[in-house]
Amino acid sequence: MRIHGWRLRFGAVVVSLAAALSGCGGDSSTPTPTPEPPTPPVVVKTGSVSGFIYEADTGLPIAAATVRSGTLSATTDAKGAFTLAEVPVGEALLGISHAGHAAHQAKAQVQQGVASTLTASLARVGATASVNAASGGTVQVPNSPAQVTLPANAVVDAKGAAYTGAIAVEITPIDPASDAARMPGGYMSQPATAGATPQPMESLGALTVVLRDSAGQNLQLAKGVNAVIRIPLATRSPDVPATIPLFYLNEATGLWVQEGEARLMGEGSQRYYEGQVGHFTTWNADRVYDSIRVRGCVQDDKGQRKSGVSVFADGVDYSARTTAYTGSNGDFELVMRRGSVATIFAQTGDWLSNFVKAGPSTTDITLPSCLVLSASTAAPVIIQQPLDASSFVGWPAHFAVYAAGARTLSYQWSRDGVPIVGATQSSLDFVPAGAADDNARFTVKVSNDFGSVTSTPATLHLTSAAAPVIYQQPASQKAAVGATVTFRVNAEAGGFPLGYQWQQLRAGAWTDIAGATAASYTTSKLTAADNGVGFRVVVTANKKSVNSDTALLSVAVPVAPAITTQPRDITVSVGQNASLSVGAEANEIAPVSYQWQRNGVDIVGATSASYVTPVLELKDSGSRFQVVLSNSVGKVTSSSATVTVNAGSSGGSGYYLLSYAGPSVNASTTFADGPETSGTPALVAVKADNPGLGTSTVEAGGQMSFWNHSVIQASVSGGQVSNVQQRYYAYFKGSRLYKVDQSIASGVPVPALLSSLKSSEVCGRSSVTMDLAMLDGMGNDFADPSRSWMFMVAPGPDGRCDTSADNQAWAVRLNMDGGSAARLIDMPVAEIRNNDGSLAGFVLRKGTQLSRVDADLGSPTALFKLGSADFHNLSAGNIGSSGPGIWLFIEGGKLYGVDLAKPDSAKLLATLAADESHQGTVVSDGPHGYLALTSTSGTRLLHITDTLAVDTLATLDVQASDVQLTPSHVVVQSLGLSGKKGQVLGIARAGGARSVLYTLAAGEAFGQSQTSGGNVYVNVLAIGPSPSVRTLISAPDGGSQQWLPGTMVVGWMGAKVWPARSWLGGSASWSLFMVDGAVGPFNMSGGTLRSVQGDTRQTLVTYGKLPTGPMATSYAYVFNYGQASLLPVFSVDGSGSGSFIMDLLYLKTDAPGLTRMTNFLPSAASPSAKSAKAAEGSLKRLSGAAARSAALYRAQRAAR
Repeated sequence: MRIHGWRLRFGAVVVSLAAALSGCGGDSSTPTPTPEPPTPPVVVKTGSVSGFIYEADTGLPIAAATVRSGTLSATTDAKGAFTLAEVPVGEALLGISHAGHAAHQAKAQVQQGVASTLTASLARVGATASVNAASGGTVQVPNSPAQVTLPANAVVDAKGAAYTGAIAVEITPIDPASDAARMPGGYMSQPATAGATPQPMESLGALTVVLRDSAGQNLQLAKGVNAVIRIPLATRSPDVPATIPLFYLNEATGLWVQEGEARLMGEGSQRYYEGQVGHFTTWNADRVYDSIRVRGCVQDDKGQRKSGVSVFADGVDYSARTTAYTGSNGDFELVMRRGSVATIFAQTGDWLSNFVKAGPSTTDITLPSCLVLSASTAAPVIIQQPLDASSFVGWPAHFAVYAAGARTLSYQWSRDGVPIVGATQSSLDFVPAGAADDNARFTVKVSNDFGSVTSTPATLHLTSAAAPVIYQQPASQKAAVGATVTFRVNAEAGGFPLGYQWQQLRAGAWTDIAGATAASYTTSKLTAADNGVGFRVVVTANKKSVNSDTALLSVAVPVAPAITTQPRDITVSVGQNASLSVGAEANEIAPVSYQWQRNGVDIVGATSASYVTPVLELKDSGSRFQVVLSNSVGKVTSSSATVTVNAGSSGGSGYYLLSYAGPSVNASTTFADGPETSGTPALVAVKADNPGLGTSTVEAGGQMSFWNHSVIQASVSGGQVSNVQQRYYAYFKGSRLYKVDQSIASGVPVPALLSSLKSSEVCGRSSVTMDLAMLDGMGNDFADPSRSWMFMVAPGPDGRCDTSADNQAWAVRLNMDGGSAARLIDMPVAEIRNNDGSLAGFVLRKGTQLSRVDADLGSPTALFKLGSADFHNLSAGNIGSSGPGIWLFIEGGKLYGVDLAKPDSAKLLATLAADESHQGTVVSDGPHGYLALTSTSGTRLLHITDTLAVDTLATLDVQASDVQLTPSHVVVQSLGLSGKKGQVLGIARAGGARSVLYTLAAGEAFGQSQTSGGNVYVNVLAIGPSPSVRTLISAPDGGSQQWLPGTMVVGWMGAKVWPARSWLGGSASWSLFMVDGAVGPFNMSGGTLRSVQGDTRQTLVTYGKLPTGPMATSYAYVFNYGQASLLPVFSVDGSGSGSFIMDLLYLKTDAPGLTRMTNFLPSAASPSAKSAKAAEGSLKRLSGAAARSAALYRAQRAAR
């Protein structure tokens, strides 16, 4: 708008000057002014919106409802019909209201001179109650966990004045799982940055709360006051998070604004999200999802393309709806959740199209044919039939149907053909009363104004209830006299309500503790008489009970700190850090705090048992450091340690380890597709063979983007791989690309500019993450890492990123300096390697044409053409007994293989079903590779040989989320499908026999799974308010199972020498890192780190205890046993900001001992449950940022 404004003002200046000049010359008389033309009237293009308003639950039309758009309004007639005239063209936001119903918002696309259509439904208010403003109170919807609790004296009127009378409270739960269209506004979140694109999100339930005074005027919460709401869980997703962000509806934009979070509580069908809110509107428990695009077209039943038609994508395995409108040629593009299934359909008025299922897919989808609008499709259609259910007597069985049709749908459930009174929702919770309900058959009739359809029957199966199972036992504790302690238990009983009774053991007898009937018990203030008392809890469900283990209480008198190891003098070189530490007797009763001092002055933030100085200069030589230890009883000061700084080399020649350390600091990098802000700590270096030199800071925190690239060097000879290590690390800082060489002749590693490429020329935001990941896996020359290439996606000729026109990439070689120009090449899709690990060349793609180039990107040779541009790369080279190996890709819904030794043609291996997509990468031991193709019905596991033979090893009824390999089995981890729980399966490579290794129980989730040798190691997490972790070790056929409570796999390690094909193909690792004594996945405080040989399950080395405090370990990758490594430990900010702090532990993998290299983490209590969700997301990003995940990925696809 500013550009046009300047043009208009400039034009006015020119006209005025020309008029003045026309009056100059021989005639000096005043010219007659030329009359200005009249200002043309402003013409506003308008159209109209017509439609119907129905009641959501009954499908009956609502008369006298008000429909508003800006200053325009209309009222529905007896049939629920309305028309809004002269609505400005574009997307109109309509507000719909009616007494006794919750207000609703809907959007309509208005075209000039065209009658647009809209059908919407209003939910009846769930509960109305009066609350006294002075005392506050709670209002709950009957037979629902939906609830709001108002504090006393918390409400103000429209002018902000305190309100003291009676409050009329209206509360309405919104169920997006039964009908996605019930959500007001839609499912798009308002971006935090102005001008940014709204992001799609899914809902797990919403709640509308309205407060009014006696005159019907709206009231609101006072500023700074919070109320508590409970949103009933309502989702189609099998993945239900323990905590979730809260969003409120911005009624001016129809978008959702994130504010606060909620925790999952309750049991069974009465689960809900509870959170605090500071104002009342509609609140939504949502999570933003990663999306793909669905493209298609709409035509009528005569083959004519239709413009201005609404097209919807309704989630099948997630609760959300996205909307788009067809363009002038009938084309559309909308988004759906990546990796999920959605139903795509179009509607205009009472005309409805056919329904098409799309996904699951991780890449964009183009529908094979146009959606066809027809009046004959207006009757209901069942998209997903009710499924059989299992339950117990007295516990509800859940049935649900997913249907679509014109206008509003109504439902009637029947049992054995007899309608059930009041069962008129899209779902049914039926409570079995006895044996007569076993094998009962349930159907639902779905109706609208145009017809009806009845579902297939779903059968109820009754089973006997199991006794409760305790997953987290009460833990023994130590405390001081006068303190209190809390004991906790985590149990489950197949969904049955649990009862608790805590008991204490005194004088040899167990007695009940009055009132101790919850999942946790907090003692009164302790006395010396409580020392040695035992505590346990009796957990009861369905008339069956189980006793927990006994937890012992130790009560002691606190003592003052006592130093066991004094700080020692240290000598370092200029440019290095000095590491100092003190040892003190463990004092769990009265925890010790620390304060380091330099020359007698407190050092801000130096409050742990160890301290690492900043980078030192000559002037720092002679500084004296001491530490004051204190607790509630007393304090003691250590002896002084002198730091001497030499002027010589700061490190000397050799190899340095790189990792992040310190607090994350936000940094912004501008890519071709926009700015990306992320938090990075400092990048530090540690000499691999001399950690005593301390750390050297390579880059300060907040200097680097999270985009990074690692280059690996390795010795590949005679089919064996050894001496594998990261050699270069590259990243964007500001707008420029830098590299760090980790093997140096003198000094310490320093960053150097790498090419003249700028970030603004690269597609680097999250929208192209998959492309970057695939390109990040190519170009590594293992024999000469300096000749390695980095490839980065470049914008297409249209100047945009992440479009079908993206056929180019930037190529940067690691031996380039800051003045070298990057090369713009066709898109790399496969690499070709020599037997020593060096690069031989690449396969490039431009549209449908493939070509081959040499290792210097020269000597191009045309290969063959693809059948279409619908191309998805899978892997290159990790299948093969010798030579460059096999390259796999999917094109036009078909799987092809190419022998990279002769890449002049492709062999068709398999045709994918319409809803099939590939899962993950290909795993291989060399001669044999395995690929999972997932669909809505399950997984097809393909076996592909190095001769391009293919067969189906197994067809599974679960969706694979991860595939790994052992010498005898393919190991598949599943997400669960159609109500099934997640599983780990072993599939015999000879014959395909299937073994179930473990099935998740309620409240459990899988953590890291890792094959090692001939065994499978699985982290099983108990989620919720009292998280815990345990590790299952199993043979891949389900035999020889062993459970390790409180133990977690935190990394893997290769042997000193590996068979190249197993290492490159992602086969089982040689050994694993484990932490014993882990309370939960993000609480490893004080745990013991050890390595375990995967095949024998025997401990190789016990390294020592992790620091105490709110921390967890990042996932560790060590390429060869015997190498030195840095293990990052981190703590995540529980506020939801995603920020974190990292410390580094040094270890020599074949010897005991852990050396703490940095000291940024506080020694504090364990992390709160609130921080767990933030930790989970940050852990994934952190592992990639530490450059180990990317390094592993490239190494596994390495050279021959």
